[in-house]
Amino acid sequence: MRFLVSLLLCLCFVLPSCAEFDRVQVTLYTGDHFVADTSIQWVLPGEDVSFSLQVDSGYAVTGADYDGPYRITRSSAKTMLTLFSVPYPTHVQLTVSPNARTITYDPNGGHGEAFSVDVSVTGRRPNTDQGKGFARNGYTLTGWNTSPDGTGQRIGLGSRVSVPGEGLVLYAVWEKWAPEDAFTWETDVEGARITGYTGTYDPLVIPASLGGQPVLSIAENAFSRCTAKTVVFPDTPISVEKDAFQEAELQTLVLFDNVLSLPDSAFSGCSDLTTLFINAATDPYGMRWRRESVYADKIDLLLLSEGQRRLIFYGGCSTWYNLDTAAIRTAFGDRYAIVNLGLNGTVSSYVQMEILLSLLSPGDTVVHTPEIASRKQLLTSLVMDEGDEKLWCGLEYNYDLFSLVPLTPLSGVFDSWQRYRNRKEPGGTYADTYRDSSGRSYMDEIGGVPLIRTQSRPGLTDAVSLDTTLLSAGLPRLCEMYERMAEKGARVLVSSTCINMDAVPEEERENLDAMDALFHEALKPSPARVISHLQPYVVRDTDCYDTNYHLLSQAAYANTLLWIKDLQEVLQ
Repeated sequence: MRFLVSLLLCLCFVLPSCAEFDRVQVTLYTGDHFVADTSIQWVLPGEDVSFSLQVDSGYAVTGADYDGPYRITRSSAKTMLTLFSVPYPTHVQLTVSPNARTITYDPNGGHGEAFSVDVSVTGRRPNTDQGKGFARNGYTLTGWNTSPDGTGQRIGLGSRVSVPGEGLVLYAVWEKWAPEDAFTWETDVEGARITGYTGTYDPLVIPASLGGQPVLSIAENAFSRCTAKTVVFPDTPISVEKDAFQEAELQTLVLFDNVLSLPDSAFSGCSDLTTLFINAATDPYGMRWRRESVYADKIDLLLLSEGQRRLIFYGGCSTWYNLDTAAIRTAFGDRYAIVNLGLNGTVSSYVQMEILLSLLSPGDTVVHTPEIASRKQLLTSLVMDEGDEKLWCGLEYNYDLFSLVPLTPLSGVFDSWQRYRNRKEPGGTYADTYRDSSGRSYMDEIGGVPLIRTQSRPGLTDAVSLDTTLLSAGLPRLCEMYERMAEKGARVLVSSTCINMDAVPEEERENLDAMDALFHEALKPSPARVISHLQPYVVRDTDCYDTNYHLLSQAAYANTLLWIKDLQEVLQ
């Protein structure tokens, strides 16, 4: 009997009361450099939960491994961790960093309290808050600014920012809605559908509601021939029909990534549309899907090395995988900050090269290693398509990067973006890191792939070609891009990359020398210097890992030695 009484007493301390059996337990793991007021809480499924923390001086809580959205804010005395919409029993571990820096968010005339967050500045730059705690009647929050009057640096909601040692204050940027009498609309039980616009406002800020009803869609021709140069969409989910902005004069478009439908055909005839700003209204997904989601991290390596003498490698995945980090740092690391921006040969190189161009400084050396069969890397194709979902999954971790890309030469932008938006699933956070099957980070300190590849895998199906017609018309767009890089004060070197001869169609295998000569000839009008020939970079199936462009580790090392040899003759 005494044993049973003791057991019941123990259970009373461990189990929740009967009324709490419909609740879920949220446990905060203890750790170094912080103490929580309580480490266990019980909440209803879907409720938010907050933990109050006392953090040691010199340290800050900069992340949590919660599988969902969360916020970490700090007052003068306490740090508050809030987990949103907890669906099931959860254990949470915190990341506590020394020498963190502070971002303070100011509502700048909006409703809501100013708050501060501590962020880590090692590895990659922090993402900004999405602003969901601020509101202002009749206005849309369109981003942050380093100045309260909007004259400082603009940063999109959820995009990345550099934080100086003294910290950073970001002020909410509010855009006032155009008045209701400028619109015509129809309503049903669910909301409003904009059918027309007669105003002349610029910027034109489309309201999130009309007649007390939420705006759900924009009809065909609703803004046809609109004269506004800047259009701001509402921050609520809407659908846009084809020809909605037919032949409008807009040049700049401000969107939120919760748009339900936005086809390219909505902007038919908008020949002046040049700049696209995207704000994050949804949580990121890419790190849970594709390795290309590290693209924003790669660009951060470039940004964080600003002011140094940089050696920047750019190309497809044959650059990403096949540049041996240890070898290239041994050869040039004492003289250069080395960055590997290689990504994927099937996504838009124009987008990546425009971003790179905007971030170049005098004295930079760009080593371009285009895959000779990739129309996108040779800039003979400027179409964004389904393959560019693999680019958008990286861009969503810093949408501001896409605002650096002139839209005019591109096609397929909105269709490709929407395909990725439709793929996204909930649950991601900005703290996520893409990892390989062994749980290792997929990006090393210069942007390379640290995955050790010792055995070939079957299924090498990606295309390799030595079709000379690919170069018969020259490479005028690529030459123009090199010219613009040179105007920024950068030196441009062009080298070959691996060519799996076993994957080349049999009728094209005799074209190697002709292709090499055509490639050199096509780049003569540019300031770029071609530093290699194709023949030394020929490989076989037995050198390849899981695609024709990913080499086994030993073959990648040999490939890097070729690059080093070609570069040493120039960089001396």
